[in-house]
Amino acid sequence: MKDKIFQTFDTPERQENPSHLLKNLRRELKVNKLDGYIIPRTDFFQGEYVAPSDERLKFFTGFTGSAGFCCVLQEKAGIFVDGRYRLQVKQEVSKDYEIIHWPEVNLWDWLNKNVPNGTVGYDPNLHTIKEIDELRAKITSTSIKLTQTENLIDLIWDNRPGSSLGKVTEHKLSFSGETSESKCAKICHKLRESDQKFCVLTDPESISWLLNLRGQDVPRTPVVQACAIISDDGRVDLFIQPEKTNGLSKKNLSHVYEFPFSEFKNHLRTLKGKTRIDYQKTPIAVKESIDEYVFGNDPCVLPKAKKNKVEIRGTKKAHVRDAAAVTEFLFWVSKQKHGTFTEIDAVTKLERLRRNLPNFRDISFDTISGSGPNGALPHYRVTHKTNRVVKNGEILLVDSGAQFLDGTTDITRSISIGSPTNEQKKFYTLVLKGMIAISKVRFPRGLAGRDIDSLARVPLWEIGHDYDHGTGHGVGVYLSVHEGPQRISRASNIILEEGMILSNEPGFYKEGSFGFRIENLLIVKKAKKLKTFSNRDMLEFETISFAPLDRKLIIKDILTKAEIDWINQYNKSILSKVVVSKECEPWLKKETSRI
Repeated sequence: MKDKIFQTFDTPERQENPSHLLKNLRRELKVNKLDGYIIPRTDFFQGEYVAPSDERLKFFTGFTGSAGFCCVLQEKAGIFVDGRYRLQVKQEVSKDYEIIHWPEVNLWDWLNKNVPNGTVGYDPNLHTIKEIDELRAKITSTSIKLTQTENLIDLIWDNRPGSSLGKVTEHKLSFSGETSESKCAKICHKLRESDQKFCVLTDPESISWLLNLRGQDVPRTPVVQACAIISDDGRVDLFIQPEKTNGLSKKNLSHVYEFPFSEFKNHLRTLKGKTRIDYQKTPIAVKESIDEYVFGNDPCVLPKAKKNKVEIRGTKKAHVRDAAAVTEFLFWVSKQKHGTFTEIDAVTKLERLRRNLPNFRDISFDTISGSGPNGALPHYRVTHKTNRVVKNGEILLVDSGAQFLDGTTDITRSISIGSPTNEQKKFYTLVLKGMIAISKVRFPRGLAGRDIDSLARVPLWEIGHDYDHGTGHGVGVYLSVHEGPQRISRASNIILEEGMILSNEPGFYKEGSFGFRIENLLIVKKAKKLKTFSNRDMLEFETISFAPLDRKLIIKDILTKAEIDWINQYNKSILSKVVVSKECEPWLKKETSRI
């Protein structure tokens, strides 16, 4: 692994002739007697990360973001993106497309305006039951019709990449903390309690967790792309491309029976008895293959989110190892002369520091390394074309993470290059105040992410600002760096429970100038009892990311005593936990001294 760099810096493939692709698709619309066609970002498995062979939205439009969709009509084409990507989409997508601010403007609003009497097609393998039901409900009062079609993008996609055949490996008990048989027994108990005979799983994260397997099907996220059917007697039928499991030890999978993925839908048609499917996550094509279905949440989601003791112990160790690499990276940046290194230099340096750490397997997502105006793009991905020299007076925002066998990391630091301006200091400190507010909050059991999201935003709200992304997302253990259902977001009603891992990452972005984000990961745990009259059951967060904050950007005078105390205690934790090189030690001691 010594010379291998996981991240590449190729320019996203913006279509050189988008009008040609639009023309080809519109030809298919006429053949199929359609007035429009929906192109989602998702694949059959409905995950955030998709294999190259399923990057239909990227192929057709050039847009590389992780969320969004497109709708093409005979005379107009719209691309729908949220606040994270509204700057990025302008750079990647041609003027043939109208950029729609979603979810402020929904697909049905746009269709009602532009296709009052038309037929719109969609691939039932790529859209969930909930998604299509909601769209149908919104257009019932119009003359718009929805109809299922084959995938029209596949018909015009020449040289489409082949499907991934990455090998499947066992995620050992020393890392998972629970056998697959034990997990399946608990799921089967839930099925019997609900008088359900089967449960269909189409989420690779759930299947990878349930069977203690990991794969190589999509970049950065070690999931196994497969589907499964759990029976109430503990049997699991796994539908997967056979080449993936060649050489896999089956000694811990005696309850699992393997079938080719191509047989999945036919197998669904043979099921006799109540079959549970997830309304929000299951493709509509799966529902239509089942005779007696009932809706119920994916039963793996919450158990997966609530990490067991082995997973928590492992992920804490992974974060301490990772912290050493991040700290050495910050030290490296501090030694660089202004104008002598680039955004790509920063990415490659950090990855080289990580890749020889014990249990390291991959980065957990492409590192965001944005300086100056590029830092104002929350999901910026540096390429050879966009790469720029990091200059004096700028802010370098670096959001990165790693996949270890025992944990998944994600951490962001915003670094001042040279002497920061007063404006930069002010906004950094306000973002820091928000991050600290989440870090130190105690809250009653039963609260959801939406109940505490605002704590991080108040310092910015007070001066009329905000940020257009959630404050935190869930994180897996050697799985997805963006794990549901837990979030710290005004849109999340999922109750926070012990063992959940979340990010804490408020930010501020000034278009064309700079961006700030400060991110640590947290574990939800039972709060220590206070010596008060109340015995209310409370929870709190434990910070598990450890890397110095930028002292040059902190305005002490606008911090409270409690916030200063938190910073000093955090710095003390860094110094006690993180082992760095002798060359780095003096710098680390200085950066973590009391403020």
